[in-house]
Amino acid sequence: MAGADVRAVTAEALAAVTESHTGINLGIDDPTSRWCAAIAATHLLWRDGPLEDVHAGVGKPGGISDADMMRANVITTRHVAGALVGDGCDWRQLATELTDADRPIGEVALSEFVGAVNVDGLRRHALAEARRLDALAGNGWSWLRTFLACSGSMREWFGVPWWPAHVEVFVSDVTDPDSRLSRLYAARAATLAEPPLGLDELATALVTAPEHLSAEALAWCVDDARLADVDRQAVKRRWQAAGRPRWAPASWSEGADPPRPAG
Repeated sequence: MAGADVRAVTAEALAAVTESHTGINLGIDDPTSRWCAAIAATHLLWRDGPLEDVHAGVGKPGGISDADMMRANVITTRHVAGALVGDGCDWRQLATELTDADRPIGEVALSEFVGAVNVDGLRRHALAEARRLDALAGNGWSWLRTFLACSGSMREWFGVPWWPAHVEVFVSDVTDPDSRLSRLYAARAATLAEPPLGLDELATALVTAPEHLSAEALAWCVDDARLADVDRQAVKRRWQAAGRPRWAPASWSEGADPPRPAG
């Protein structure tokens, strides 16, 4: 389909191509597909724009740490997932909500999280992407949901169906000095501190509500133990061995925050 207008491709064809790569049918309308769609929409409206410059320190001295960025991304994806529970989405309204200066990002407002001077740029970007999504909506909601779900499934992100397997591999690698992750960061074995809470409790929190982990616990996972760098092929093998389960965060459609883990 290289070079083709994606709008000319059927939802069924999009789903079939993605299934050949991921092993999961995202043409099905269920929480798994909708959460994957939310991941793609979150990247378009929020993550893949001026926020990357803010992350690096533009307009905000010190930028945004990787751990704080993960927290914000999970919070934002939950917000987007809540907007996709029906049979359509008001993309302009969603873009406006995501870039509201007072939107809570953990314990702070968006304006503090990104720096007040950056809020307008984030909004312009989000509204421009909302216009693109409105144009794609002409193909119908089922098509757009499938298109977004297929795109979102290509990310390694909280909410993809194999995220629980990702966490399982991470916890296993952290405790195995011979794991790929341990070999990749050979010097880590001598410097890695004990996690701020038990690994079982930490794993549960990473699967259900990583945004509610303490700053110390999330930084340990992301910065110290390198959560993002686990072997993706090992993750996929574990997920496939489990029967390729469909999965999405339990509270994706209820709009309520999950229980707050300790740590």
